[in-house]
Amino acid sequence: MLTEQGVDSQTKVITAISDSHPAATYLVCKFVVAFRAPLYVVKETAAKEVLFMLKVEKQKSLWISSLHEFQKLKVIVLCGMLCAAAIILSYVTTIRIGPYIKIGFSAIPNKIVDFMFGPAVGSIFGAALDVIKYLIAPDGPFFPGFTISAFLGGIVYGVALYKKKLSIVRLFVAELIVKLFINVLLNTFWLNLLYGKGFIALLPSRLLSNAIMLPVDTIITYMILLAIQHPLKKIMEG
Repeated sequence: MLTEQGVDSQTKVITAISDSHPAATYLVCKFVVAFRAPLYVVKETAAKEVLFMLKVEKQKSLWISSLHEFQKLKVIVLCGMLCAAAIILSYVTTIRIGPYIKIGFSAIPNKIVDFMFGPAVGSIFGAALDVIKYLIAPDGPFFPGFTISAFLGGIVYGVALYKKKLSIVRLFVAELIVKLFINVLLNTFWLNLLYGKGFIALLPSRLLSNAIMLPVDTIITYMILLAIQHPLKKIMEG
């Protein structure tokens, strides 16, 4: 049973929670009334609830901010220019070193869009660019699975990089997620569906090539984003 001092202490905790995040207050008060929870339980439960809600609010704010980028004419113009650059780069800047190393720059415009304008713009840009590239130079049957992969890649890079300080560690983690879950697993699954090749048979070579390219792509992308971030931000803000 709660003492008067305990009630006062819990009231202070709940008041502090209410001030920092009002949406959590109802849940914490309900927990206290239903279970007559001791103060340390209230603190732990409140902290978890508030932390979860703050994370949700942060992601919601990130997506809303990214969606608002569509309202800016400069963003649309720059996306169009980067789309054209990506198409040109896909034909003229691929360097092959052996069977597993293929250094290309056609994905850089996508990552610039993800970094500058966030997951909403980046995912739509990636999916639209995939369709445009196919319409310009069809290479076999159109398969929407790769468009989905491009869409998801934009989300990963956008969430990792948008409105955050550029960090090679953060970029490495984003590259790792994209290469492992999208390039190696998802795209291999799409190839299996499209051409009937065995998933397990394709996996080792694709895993090896992506593992080799992981540090290479991370360093190249980091250097390019580091070089262009301030000039581009000045252009967008000017």
